[in-house]
Amino acid sequence: MPIENPLENIKECVQIAKDKADFVAINNMIAEMKRRIFADGVASDGSDLGKYQIDPGQHRKRRIARGLQVSYVDLKFDGSLMNALQVGKVKDRYVMGFTLAKFRLIAQGNEEQRGKEIFAPTTEEINRAQELRGTEIKRQLQICLNARKKNQ
Repeated sequence: MPIENPLENIKECVQIAKDKADFVAINNMIAEMKRRIFADGVASDGSDLGKYQIDPGQHRKRRIARGLQVSYVDLKFDGSLMNALQVGKVKDRYVMGFTLAKFRLIAQGNEEQRGKEIFAPTTEEINRAQELRGTEIKRQLQICLNARKKNQ
């Protein structure tokens, strides 16, 4: 139902646009991070995560048995760690995190084992998210204002 006061209409549309834009931007950033980490095998600083070596735990052999590549570390095994990295909402803010504490601990263990940050967004990922957010705010604001105009 449209609000009669035009300034209230604009204010409400701005809030709706910002909320939708935040959701789109953080989801896009997480998608980029997942590709970087789980497909490309790249840390937050742009360096490779390393190579799989013949280890006592036979991790390399288990990867081969599952049909997974072993030429570089990509942290993909059964998809559960990748799928656990999700968007959530805390109060009025969208956040990213792991669905369960055990996955956060697995991620921390991988960072400690490799001696580098992996699950933090890169500067480029953050910049693209901010750019997308700005574009999406404009788009969503236009959609909302046009819808309100049609309903008047």
